[in-house]
Amino acid sequence: MTKKKILLSCLGVAVLALALFYQLNQSVPVEALRIRHGIIRQYVEDTGVVKSQGSQSVYLENGGRIAAIFVKEGDRVRPGDLLLRIDPTDIRLAEVAAQQAGIAFDTARRDWEKSEKLYRLGAISKKERDDSQAAYQTAAASRESAQLALGRQRQNLIVRAPLQGMVLQKMVDPNQVVATGDAAFVIGEPQRLEVEVDILADDVVKVQPGNAVTISGQAAGDAKLPGVVTKVAPMAKNIVSSLGVNQKRATVTIAFTGATGPLKPGYDVDVRITTRTRTGTVAVPLSAVFDLRGKNCVFVIEKERARLRPVQTGIENDEAIEIRAGLKPGEWVLAKPDNALKEGMKVKIQQPVAAVKM
Repeated sequence: MTKKKILLSCLGVAVLALALFYQLNQSVPVEALRIRHGIIRQYVEDTGVVKSQGSQSVYLENGGRIAAIFVKEGDRVRPGDLLLRIDPTDIRLAEVAAQQAGIAFDTARRDWEKSEKLYRLGAISKKERDDSQAAYQTAAASRESAQLALGRQRQNLIVRAPLQGMVLQKMVDPNQVVATGDAAFVIGEPQRLEVEVDILADDVVKVQPGNAVTISGQAAGDAKLPGVVTKVAPMAKNIVSSLGVNQKRATVTIAFTGATGPLKPGYDVDVRITTRTRTGTVAVPLSAVFDLRGKNCVFVIEKERARLRPVQTGIENDEAIEIRAGLKPGEWVLAKPDNALKEGMKVKIQQPVAAVKM
């Protein structure tokens, strides 16, 4: 190698070294926050529906045409109050069945009375007399059953309130033809509210009765209403999402622990269920933690330089993540480290970040 080439090579190395030195000593502006002890909460969020606590649906036990409705939504009722009357379609069949059962009973009774006389005269055998008696008893039971069925049909033409409360919903109209089992009303107390929310099966395993809840949303205005989980359904169910995806969800019931604000049954609300809380711990923004060769790491600032620090993480939420080991109060951590940032680079805090919301 000639002296000229050697000189050029040395010059190139010097330039690279100078560039590296300049890069390492040129301060990179960063956002950082000072570590302090605090509280972090893990939560599950979803959308639920406000319902009347203890409300009950009233189902029709007879089909037919609705002849009259005696209440409207908002009316208060007591047990036994008349709700509606049905002009039946099926009761005609019950009347015919009862009539035919009565005729069959009369015939069987006459045959039995006749067989008793013939048996005493020795004109028929004991078996023939017993068969006639059995037929009579069967006809009597059939007549009683048909009459009871007719009575129930007639009784079910009148629908009465099963409990005290307010008519929250009316699902039928006069002259409407309805079927047995159709829902006609929902009765409950509008002041006694609760929230039902269907939580994804993967998340509902974290939820337990007693978990604190924050209830909010457009229907609640600016209020954040407190609540508590009272019940978690023991079994998940299949629910098709608005995007047509089949999901496994379980129903969670939430009671209000304070004012219910402007909410009414049927309103949609947002719920945040706190599933775990850690106090006296350290947390950083989610954006501060990154994976490096399979380890969770952060950048801390030591003597104005960025230093990699492996950390052990804990619970997290949408904004923050707990640091169980690797950081201590008073240290500065980069809130949003850039991909171009390298170990040892000189940094300057351009904007201190407020304490992370936990």
